[in-house]
Amino acid sequence: MPKIKNLINIDFVCPDNNEEEFVNIARLLNIKKLCFTYDLDDVVKDFNKNVKNFRCKIDQLQNTYNIALYLAVRFNGLKQRFKVKDIDFRVLKSNNPEIIRKCIEQKKADVIYGLEFHSRKDYMKQLDSGFNQILARFAHENEVMMAFSYSDLLQLDLNNRLKVLPRLMQNIKLYEKYKVSYDFFSFSNNPMLLRSRNNVEAFKRVLKIK
Repeated sequence: MPKIKNLINIDFVCPDNNEEEFVNIARLLNIKKLCFTYDLDDVVKDFNKNVKNFRCKIDQLQNTYNIALYLAVRFNGLKQRFKVKDIDFRVLKSNNPEIIRKCIEQKKADVIYGLEFHSRKDYMKQLDSGFNQILARFAHENEVMMAFSYSDLLQLDLNNRLKVLPRLMQNIKLYEKYKVSYDFFSFSNNPMLLRSRNNVEAFKRVLKIK
């Protein structure tokens, strides 16, 4: 299993039988690596068969196009009914603090995102960003990457963006302080929501993130 923090110019996407379209858009945007991320329910019913089919599709696309492709499974709970050795990355999407804590502490995920997208109440002095110093230490020790879906943000209305962005900025301060790996990925099933790394880096600069 590759170490995600060592992969430069990669994006995570969630295809819905449109893998080739994602590859074509990625090439136009000069994205060198894509990780096809499939929901657990789509994989686990017949794990070996489905993973084999996904791998065959990835191999065919890699042989046709000059792009590196990876395979990930996305889940939202604690039960992992799949074989880790057969995939490249385990992706957790959750805003449940208990699930996030256990997955970080027990190293059940390689990438975690979605924690800022919740309806819990924020406070004036402390935002409920879904992350804290204790989790930061475990994430650093267990090499868990914290991620943020820019495509989810693009689809929010202005009021909800203004709730999510301050939580994200608070979390990034923790990531930086405790040397937690983090990045921005698409996680979209729509290829038109892909953005180039230059655009992503520009977004970081707008948020005054180094």
